[in-house]
Amino acid sequence: MEFSKNLRNYGIGILIAASMITFEQSAHACRNDFRIRAQNGEHQFHTGKNWEVCSGYALRFQNDGNLVVFKKGRSIWSSNTGGHPNAELRFQKDGNLAIYGGAGKVLWSSNTGGHPNAEFVFQSDGYLVIYGGAGKVLWNSNKDR
Repeated sequence: MEFSKNLRNYGIGILIAASMITFEQSAHACRNDFRIRAQNGEHQFHTGKNWEVCSGYALRFQNDGNLVVFKKGRSIWSSNTGGHPNAELRFQKDGNLAIYGGAGKVLWSSNTGGHPNAEFVFQSDGYLVIYGGAGKVLWNSNKDR
C-alpha cells in the first residue's frame, strides 16, 4: 500500500514537471504544421495573413488576394488569384477551402465541400492538404506543383 501511495505521488510530480517543460518548450518552439477543422465552424481570413512552419515554408494570403506557398522566399505554389485586394480566404464548415472576391464571387476553390469533418493542414513539407474522415486526402497542393 505504501509503495503504491509513493508511486502515485511520484507520478503526479512527474506529470507536473513534464507539463511545465512542455509549456516552456511550446512558448519558444515553432509550429510543425497549421491545422483548421471544418467542424469548428467557418474560418475567414483577410489578405495579409501569414503562417510559417519550422521547416522554413511560409503560407501567405497576399494583399493582392493570391494564396502562395514559399520556400526560402521563392514561390512554389499559388492559387493564381492576384488582383483581388479585398479577397477572403475561407475554410468552410462543409470542408471546402475557397477564395472569394468582391460580391461573393468564388475566385478559387478546392472543391471539397460535403465533408463537415474535414481538416485543412499547412504541413511541414510545404503542402496544403485537406483531409476527410479517417485521414483520407480530399485535396492537396502537390497535384498543382
